Amino acid sequence: MKKTLFNLALISSLLTISSSAIAFEIYSNINTPANLAQQTSKNIKCGVSSCKLYWFGIVKLGDCSYQAALKNGKMSRVQYQDTQTKGWFWLKTITTRVYGE
Repeated sequence: MKKTLFNLALISSLLTISSSAIAFEIYSNINTPANLAQQTSKNIKCGVSSCKLYWFGIVKLGDCSYQAALKNGKMSRVQYQDTQTKGWFWLKTITTRVYGE
């Protein structure tokens, strides 16, 4: 009986903590471009950064920030950026791409 109550309490607390991350989403494949008006330049570099979210976002590993993408692309100025979120509820990958000079 104590074990059952403990397990129920543990599960309910995990669901409460990660309720904002769950949002009843089983699979996602979302691309969000930004600042499309400036995508016409010819001398563009690309920098990429990514991170992974495990089990409803409870565990997050990596750096998917714009600063990391700038550093990886060896750029100093951003013209536009894209963000992609892809995966299942137990494992998602967020990839940030920045384009600039």
